[in-house]
Amino acid sequence: MLGIALNYITWDVNPEIISDPIPVRYYGLCFVMGFILGYPVVKKIFVREGVKEELLDKLLLYSMIATIVGARLGHVLFYGPYHTADGTGYFDDPISILKVNEGGLASHGGVIGLIIAMILYSRYASKKHVLWGLDRLSIGGALAAGFIRIGNLFNSEIAGKITDSSLGWYFPRYVSPEGSQYQGVSDADLALKFAHESGINPADAHVLRYPTQIYESLAYLTIFGILLLLYWKRDAGRYLGRITGWFLVMLFTVRVLVEFIKENQDAMDANSVLNKGQLLSLPFIAIGLVLIWYSYRKDSKLVFEAEMPPGEKPESAAEFSQKDTGKSKK
Repeated sequence: MLGIALNYITWDVNPEIISDPIPVRYYGLCFVMGFILGYPVVKKIFVREGVKEELLDKLLLYSMIATIVGARLGHVLFYGPYHTADGTGYFDDPISILKVNEGGLASHGGVIGLIIAMILYSRYASKKHVLWGLDRLSIGGALAAGFIRIGNLFNSEIAGKITDSSLGWYFPRYVSPEGSQYQGVSDADLALKFAHESGINPADAHVLRYPTQIYESLAYLTIFGILLLLYWKRDAGRYLGRITGWFLVMLFTVRVLVEFIKENQDAMDANSVLNKGQLLSLPFIAIGLVLIWYSYRKDSKLVFEAEMPPGEKPESAAEFSQKDTGKSKK
């Protein structure tokens, strides 16, 4: 827990790739890489379905803006800090809300932002059912989520609880959040404090924590692989809401489970059975289950544009499918 260990990983990486003239962080690089690598994956889906590439470019634009704005506002509103003694809270210094490159994005806010963006994308760009856009976006979204957690690792943030397990890592740059008993104290200082109190060599002191950023990243990348299999091997892309439903259920179930070994982000979570992150995840899991149920209950399945006869290009592939199969309910 707090002490001496013979074998453990020390993660003491400078979060900045370069400092001058403009600071560039690994976090920002990981964020961008998630979208860059997700683009060809979704492009292949669009090609298969015969959807114009210009709609993919618009999807990328909508999703990037929605992710940044939604996730940042989600972090600010859900987690804060709102006001601090030194005047560094988000409401004390509103300009700090714009410092996205320093980290501080909430997945719940990001998903809400993406849902709103896909409603707008459906209405003004694709002219397809909103779930069509969400289903395709969810696949790339799982990949991006995995890279964002790697960015959190480079920022030495969102780490796990202190542990004496051999799985623990030492994060000297990690600063305990508001919800921790060591609020505002770095693990490097905490280790020195322990060394002073115990009379041991400061060089041998450490604070080990679960590297939850790694756990979540690997889980989200696994979800990305599962969603790809659902689309390409199970043809889940033809059933509105099925991919989005599984995405929400799997991603937020992982979030709920990992939160049990993650350091609380809010002081109000100290005496709660479920913390704020877990409580915020439960509605998304419920929505995901409803979408999965809906996707199996619906009579018709999508016919992709690439499979339509020449000249048959209705506004919604779902409408074409229903009209073609004659299974739509009256």
